[in-house]
Amino acid sequence: GQAVIDPFEEARALEYDERLASGRRGNFTPAELLAAATAHASLGWPDAGRIAPGALADFVTVDLSGPRLAGAADPLSAAVFAATASDVRHVVVGGREIVRDGHHLLINDVAGELATAIGRIVP
Repeated sequence: GQAVIDPFEEARALEYDERLASGRRGNFTPAELLAAATAHASLGWPDAGRIAPGALADFVTVDLSGPRLAGAADPLSAAVFAATASDVRHVVVGGREIVRDGHHLLINDVAGELATAIGRIVP
């Protein structure tokens, strides 16, 4: 089971697992890892995962001023190799703002709602 669900960690895991298997670093570029982490088309959503006319407009913004990312010369590499879900500041899904400045706009008590949902499936 996974205790943490974090797309940034999942993207890094692709590189780290390949490093173990191959004994080499740099098997994937940060852009390739980001593409793998956002491959909506493989989930049956060909109009997601990109910003373009007619696309679903699903995207996040990442705070580059936090301690893990501040001063990064290459923001993409920093985000892929150092960011966590807690660095996400805004979330837009289907053009609709869901998270603003790190606060969920549709759910007041995110922790309580999550605990309730988990309680329904875990005895």
